[in-house]
Amino acid sequence: MNDFLPIGSVVKLKELKHFVAICGYYPTYKDERKDYFGVLLPFGKSESNPMLYFYMDDIEEIVFEGYHDKSFNVTKVLLESFQKR
Repeated sequence: MNDFLPIGSVVKLKELKHFVAICGYYPTYKDERKDYFGVLLPFGKSESNPMLYFYMDDIEEIVFEGYHDKSFNVTKVLLESFQKR
């Protein structure tokens, strides 16, 4: 998968049995830039369920694609230009 998904999208990651809701883009985790960060569903973020950091390639299935409009299209172009760096 090479396209960015909107915030709020729900995905199944290859290594997890729970779904993950995407919360944002390009976090740095342990000195490494990932593509996304998100939270486990239905749990959300808590002390026992921290944020998850992952790459596009870790996504096995798109369960739900979040809301997108013209502003997301602009954001997507910016994300893709950042990705090329």
